[in-house]
Amino acid sequence: MSSRLTWRERLLPVLSVALSIAALVRVAWRRTLRHPLVPAWSFLREWIREVQAATLQTLCSVRPAVARSQPQLGMGRDVATRVASESLMLAEVPAARIRPSDAATELDLIYLHGGGYNLGSIESHRELASRLALAADACVWSLDYRLAPECPFPAAVDDAETAWRELISRGLDPDRTFIGGDSAGGGLACALLQRLKMRGLPYPRGAVLICPATNAVTWGDSMQRNARFDFLTQDMCEQWLDAYLAGHPADDPLVSPQFADVEGWPAILIHAGGREVLLDQIEDFARHLSDHGVPVTVEREPDEIHVWHLLGGYSREALASVERIASWMRATAETGPSATQLDSRARS
Repeated sequence: MSSRLTWRERLLPVLSVALSIAALVRVAWRRTLRHPLVPAWSFLREWIREVQAATLQTLCSVRPAVARSQPQLGMGRDVATRVASESLMLAEVPAARIRPSDAATELDLIYLHGGGYNLGSIESHRELASRLALAADACVWSLDYRLAPECPFPAAVDDAETAWRELISRGLDPDRTFIGGDSAGGGLACALLQRLKMRGLPYPRGAVLICPATNAVTWGDSMQRNARFDFLTQDMCEQWLDAYLAGHPADDPLVSPQFADVEGWPAILIHAGGREVLLDQIEDFARHLSDHGVPVTVEREPDEIHVWHLLGGYSREALASVERIASWMRATAETGPSATQLDSRARS
């Protein structure tokens, strides 16, 4: 990347403050003169959504390398003081090993962050990875896989496979290990499962998919139906996808798990927000899994948007969802799925 920054890139910190203030005013006006965007949302929840939307729009207007260099929010003290973390290399893949500082771990989770294959990092998802480690008494291996546009498809898939092979070679037990990811990271987790099937390598015990991106060919009606609620937009998704694919077919199963041969996959837990733009493709993918005999549980949070889990201590729903993921991991590790189940209940 050229060291010469554009005026917009130089002003990103100032723009961030301005956007947060503008979002505050916009939410106050809307809630005073009309009504909340979502009746169940608090003022804080609605303001965070506005900040997320404005920030992402701004980051999409600068080079990805510059966007990735912006400071990340620190973890809450309730998390930071309870986990131990170390940086390491899994073959050629940078990673962080995050675990509870005062408890033994019985499970492992390989975590793939979201960000449209263009953004995101260990740091952007450190709090979520830490909360998962604490809730599940697990060792979380968070990966810094290569990103587009510098490293388009299949670099991310290759890195995920490399990390898996390295961890297995170090003695990690696949039957006590899960893979997981959010958004594009959820799609990448599916791509890893498909790669393992192609290579004849052992599967993990299960996979946790948080609002996964599963279809790069069609977005589904929810892309428009839920556009006014979510912070993601179709333009953002298409910009990131074009950079990641770099001309590669979008219907490749390693890009769009909707078209994958999923027979024989391990148990899957899927979380989806009832107000998110990817809802339709997520539910289509869940049906695809169920139709092919994969044990799948889908939990849909009716008033939430894309990857609400990242809100951490700002949201009771986020904390409760992390706890449900941990409970599913523990139950699946101990007993395994008893039957294929498509549980699309809307949680109240």
